[in-house]
Amino acid sequence: MALIYSYKEKTSLTGDELLIGSDMTQYKNPSVSIKLLTVKDFTADAMLQGDSPYVPVFDATTDTLQNSIIQQNSNTPVDGISIGGAIDAVTNITASGTVAGVSVNGTNVTATSAVSGSTVQSTLNTTVGGDLIVSGAAAVTGDVTAASGVYSNNVTAGNSIDVGQTNNITGARAGAVGKNNSVAGDDSFSAGHDSHSLGDASVALGHASSAGGHGSLAAGFGASAGNEGTAKYTASIASTNVFTVDGLRGTATTGMYIYPFNTNERREITNAVDNGDGTHTITIAGSPVQTFDNVPVYFESASPDRDDQYGTIALGNAATSIGNNAVAIGYNAYANGAGNIAIGSSSAPVTIGGDLTIAGDLSITGAITSNTFAEITSGTWTPTLGTNPGGSIVYTYTQQSGSWYAVGDMVIAMFQIQGTAQGVSGSSIVTISMPHDPDFDEPGGTIYDAGNGFSVKPIGFGRSFSDAHSGASILGVNGEILTAAEVNFAQTFNVIGQLIYKK
Repeated sequence: MALIYSYKEKTSLTGDELLIGSDMTQYKNPSVSIKLLTVKDFTADAMLQGDSPYVPVFDATTDTLQNSIIQQNSNTPVDGISIGGAIDAVTNITASGTVAGVSVNGTNVTATSAVSGSTVQSTLNTTVGGDLIVSGAAAVTGDVTAASGVYSNNVTAGNSIDVGQTNNITGARAGAVGKNNSVAGDDSFSAGHDSHSLGDASVALGHASSAGGHGSLAAGFGASAGNEGTAKYTASIASTNVFTVDGLRGTATTGMYIYPFNTNERREITNAVDNGDGTHTITIAGSPVQTFDNVPVYFESASPDRDDQYGTIALGNAATSIGNNAVAIGYNAYANGAGNIAIGSSSAPVTIGGDLTIAGDLSITGAITSNTFAEITSGTWTPTLGTNPGGSIVYTYTQQSGSWYAVGDMVIAMFQIQGTAQGVSGSSIVTISMPHDPDFDEPGGTIYDAGNGFSVKPIGFGRSFSDAHSGASILGVNGEILTAAEVNFAQTFNVIGQLIYKK
């Protein structure tokens, strides 16, 4: 528009000024005068739809300025805002006060105070000076660090999870809950106090427990699963390079390493002396360590092969398992060797509430006393008939089979003898051999002839003889000892029976 110099410039406006316009509703669109205040009111009514104290946002659908999710506070001057929806940041979100909202999404989330929201998502790290409170999901591919606490329905961390104080996590995708826990294995977890998860996919729970092998589990006080050796300090010393341990299980020799509390304190053993009284004096290289009476320590080679001790399990106070797939359960249980299973200590009783099934051999190293289960053995023997004293009977056998079971010193023997006999002597007593030396008590049992050999069917056995395995004499129907004259061996005999006696 051209500048008309005959019109004077007005440096301030009152709203009553007139603007020249056209009335587009009338014929030939005549020119009209429009007051500036009218233009202002029209703009406010047609375009500005927001309310105080919202910060307006342009609505592309209605071509108007509408209320946004951001509100200013009522302070003068305004020194804060509140957000009713999500915070989506391309780079970083940094706040010196509280961050509260429905969701917090960004590359980094950093606040010196608390962060509270429905969800928290970050492609890097989330660092909060106070509480991190999330009512929904928290997905962070980096580290989550909060000076106070982390509260969430779901927490997804792409790296490690560290909850507690002074935990040391060097394994990938690992976690620690508690205090002074060390997690060196990938995909491993440690919870409690002074516990170590050293092998991959290992778990250590409790106080001063250690899972050294891949896939090992140690739970309890001083439980050791998959380490090459373990012992306990005998005294508390503030700072020392020479100390004594007792109760050594496994190996601790010069050139190996010891770690007292965490993997950062791992020290090389420069000398290990067996004192001959159940204790060992250990000298270590490097800076001194502090020892605590009766606290466990663990030993491993300079370059431990975690696969040598994989899959071990130790559950209970001072339970120790050494060797792959070894399992120790209960107080002071010790499984020493690949695949070994130990339940309870050698000095403590073990109670099994149900049935005990043993697929292999049962080995008992201690004595079998009263009020405990008796040793059970079994076997076979070849039964024979005889005469006592002397006699000229000749037996010809077509079958001799016998099996026996012994529960403690009580023997149960089953047998079958088939054959014929010649040269019957009338003065000889018929006897049968036994699988064990009988005691002086008379054996009992039953017997019958399935063939036609015996003229009188016997019902039991008489007294045993003093000679080893000499046998028992056969009894008749009234309990008398049968002689050869009373037994008809002229025909085929088939003697079947069982012996019950004390060996």
